[in-house]
Amino acid sequence: MSVIHPAPAVAGPALRTLGAVCLVLGPVAFAVAEYSAPGASPGDPAAMLAAIGEHSVGAATAIVATLLSAFFFIAGICLLAGRRFTRGRVLVPTGIGLVLWSLLSNTLLLGLNVAFIAMADPSLDRGQMSALMRVIGGSPLAPVALSGHDVLVVAFVALGVGFWRAGLGPRWAGAAIALCGLVDLAGGFFGEMGDLVGSILSNGLMIAGFAAEGWFLAREATRAPAEAVAIPVS
Repeated sequence: MSVIHPAPAVAGPALRTLGAVCLVLGPVAFAVAEYSAPGASPGDPAAMLAAIGEHSVGAATAIVATLLSAFFFIAGICLLAGRRFTRGRVLVPTGIGLVLWSLLSNTLLLGLNVAFIAMADPSLDRGQMSALMRVIGGSPLAPVALSGHDVLVVAFVALGVGFWRAGLGPRWAGAAIALCGLVDLAGGFFGEMGDLVGSILSNGLMIAGFAAEGWFLAREATRAPAEAVAIPVS
């Protein structure tokens, strides 16, 4: 014999709607940050400073967009993962933890980028600033700051597969999230054009996948706030 009891929703309709909006805005802000950042070889400090000096507005926009992306991603993913599910209970929390690590390392990188914008000021000696960038690049903390992108690739694989197994949203959305980072990583092996195509495809998969998850969360917000759960009794 069993008695049917309602299982309380982890998040109410308003929070789920907010999470859905964040799941759409997070990837969009991420893409804005990527395309706003000045492009220059990280191995050439002088070229980096020149690019930042010429595109200081884009560099500042990338910093703000990255911060917004971090906020939206954390809020949206946590609210989506707060839904009750029986599968993917290891992969989803692992993915969230890796996303948090990636965002924290990006915060360190953002601090450096703020300093780089100041160092690109024409009134400062370019040679000395380039030498300072080399010193910063040789710091033991530099690999930590630069690890965010690679960690995010692994995080999205864990999240995408976890969402797919848990049935959170359409199956294709989980697959798109899992593949977006890998596509971007693979594009880098095919030169500048491959990097551009990989970036476009990667951001398209990421935005589409998380938008579908957001739509799934928004639809749940319009349903009944409680689900029936059978609890066996003797």
